[in-house]
Amino acid sequence: MRKAIFLLLLPFSGIAHATSSTIGDGSSVSANVVYYSSSTSIAKNVSSTHTYTTSSGKSFTLNSIEASASARIKVEVRMDFGAGLVTKFVGFTSDISPTLTISLGKYDVLVGSTKQVSVIITNLHTQAQDVYSTIVGNEQ
Repeated sequence: MRKAIFLLLLPFSGIAHATSSTIGDGSSVSANVVYYSSSTSIAKNVSSTHTYTTSSGKSFTLNSIEASASARIKVEVRMDFGAGLVTKFVGFTSDISPTLTISLGKYDVLVGSTKQVSVIITNLHTQAQDVYSTIVGNEQ
């Protein structure tokens, strides 16, 4: 039996992948969103912001956030509920475990039309490093 392995390479920052579900009349009900972003050579104690903006006329349900680097980082998640971006989560990684996952599970967060979810990653390592984030949710 042969197995196929598929690898999706995302060489550019700010890539959003969405798949939509439709109902009988062909209208779109929702779209799964996987928004990947990266920044290169972020200096020590410098931050990089990765932002997803909800499409006009839609709302966005945030399911999870993934952030990573090759060494220590601070990750701050801010959300806009209508009065500007507000910090909702903060986490840290270590050299041994450089990936942070924020999984909301049954506590998904709803963000309104044209509002934003921002992931701010601060390099806490002694040298410059690349940082990465993925925002996962659903637009409806």
